[in-house]
Amino acid sequence: MSSGFAKADLESFFDEDGVGVHGRISGPAGFTLDLKGVFDLGTREVSIYAETGVDTDEPTFECASIDLPGVRKGMTLAMPDLEAHEDGFRLNFEIMELQPAGVQTTRLLLRAL
Repeated sequence: MSSGFAKADLESFFDEDGVGVHGRISGPAGFTLDLKGVFDLGTREVSIYAETGVDTDEPTFECASIDLPGVRKGMTLAMPDLEAHEDGFRLNFEIMELQPAGVQTTRLLLRAL
């Protein structure tokens, strides 16, 4: 009994014709990896005082777990194909954490550089 999606299903979900964007991860020793995923600039409220909070960016990139061989915390994610009207345009992000996101998917928690 299978416990996930077929590879073709994951590929179509992250396809650039749908909600996916092209990402490029780079790291030490010339490491580079091209992949597709879903970028979300996201926000969350951070409590400063008992009744005072502020919204802050919480960017994430979700992709198929199988597409992340060798990816580690501290590497850089760029999305070179984003256009000026899209969140994340001309930004590079540091990968702060890799978290399971669902069946066969991983969410990269990011910090803008």
